[in-house]
Amino acid sequence: MRSSFYESARSSVRLRGHGSTSKSSRRVSISNFAESFSRLVVSETRVLIFVWALFAAYLIASDLHPNFSTLALLLPSGYLLTLGIYVLNDLMDVEEDTINSPSRPLASGLVSRKDATHVFLLCIGSSLIMSYIVSLATFALFAISFFLGISYSLPRVQAKKRFPHKLIVAACGAAIASLTGGVAAENLNVTIFFAAIAFALFALVTLLLGDIADMRGDTALQVKSFPVVVGVKRTIVFVTAIPLSLSGLGVFLFRFTDLNAMFPLLLIALSCYSSITITGLISHDDDPGICRKVKSRMRIMHFVLQLAFIIGLIPL
Repeated sequence: MRSSFYESARSSVRLRGHGSTSKSSRRVSISNFAESFSRLVVSETRVLIFVWALFAAYLIASDLHPNFSTLALLLPSGYLLTLGIYVLNDLMDVEEDTINSPSRPLASGLVSRKDATHVFLLCIGSSLIMSYIVSLATFALFAISFFLGISYSLPRVQAKKRFPHKLIVAACGAAIASLTGGVAAENLNVTIFFAAIAFALFALVTLLLGDIADMRGDTALQVKSFPVVVGVKRTIVFVTAIPLSLSGLGVFLFRFTDLNAMFPLLLIALSCYSSITITGLISHDDDPGICRKVKSRMRIMHFVLQLAFIIGLIPL
């Protein structure tokens, strides 16, 4: 009797020990996931460009009279969708990032593939649920953006490694972000379409600057990016022409919009600054560091571009 009592006591202790170990490992797993999530968020600040464009488009469509309950769902939904797409891209780009950007979370080993996959699924799932609550049309556009993101990164299609597929997918993804703002506000007007075109064109600027900086890795892995196909100097000339083309388009379309006289002036100033800054790369086309610095400046210009649209709505 005494021996059976001792055996049951030992068994009870073992079960308690197993339970505490299980809880401890679960806490560690959650802690690791939270750390991985925060690392990916910090590394993907470019996501904010898309959220800002979505916000600006919603303000344009609502004529600066937003519905804050809609915004409270729309902006987090847009953020999570874009973050999820970029995390998927990082998962597919580990080999390239090891050469071009070895300090990135996945390439450096700071974030595991398992945690990144979980972040991707959580972001996309949460985003689509919130967008559905906003409206069915918003959900449909976000679903299209998601499939564009898949086509950009997944091996069977992998548009990012093909020319001109990469440019088309990236431009369409940017345009849809602006159009979604108009759809969420239930007002697709001329200004919204112009904002979508402007965001799409400027998205090509930062994309191509990134391709120039990544030439070494793209060449090694036989990625057919724009600079690999046409050459770096021709790419710089092409990128320089994009902001100038945008300002010309803005002057032409200005009379069809409800924007004030400040808008074309801001657009021309932004375009000239951008083109002059990019031109400086011609003498430093083989320096990835300088190219990335210029790309960072152009990311700031993304915010200025959308701000120009918002200022353009203010009655003078």
